[in-house]
Amino acid sequence: MSDQALSVGRIAELLNVSARTARRIIEARELKAHRIGRQWRVFETDFNDYLTRQANRQTCRHRGA
Repeated sequence: MSDQALSVGRIAELLNVSARTARRIIEARELKAHRIGRQWRVFETDFNDYLTRQANRQTCRHRGA
């Protein structure tokens, strides 16, 4: 199974946010990323983990937790 490295631009597209917002998420360490030279890369597994955490967070909010 290959674990693709996604660019900030691709992450922004997938989250439907600006590249600046995607960078802020990374810099806040909400999304695990690796700096390669001057660019950030996010592995697919880390991105999927982030999505799962966000989905769980939304579920908790709706339950009043």
